[in-house]
Amino acid sequence: MDPKKIAAQSYLELLRENEELRGELASARTQLDRVLTSRWWSLHVKLAPLLAVAAKLVPRRPR
Repeated sequence: MDPKKIAAQSYLELLRENEELRGELASARTQLDRVLTSRWWSLHVKLAPLLAVAAKLVPRRPR
């Protein structure tokens, strides 16, 4: 087989693999974003009442 054809096929295979990996990475980023967002909201909902009470207990600095 012609070395140029082998090189071209290898290059095309690498391009396809690169596109597949980019797709997987984008999917993983989306999943991570969803998990972090849901965890942050869960934490926010749990801490909001505590932070409201703490804000009332901490004296304000005079301006």
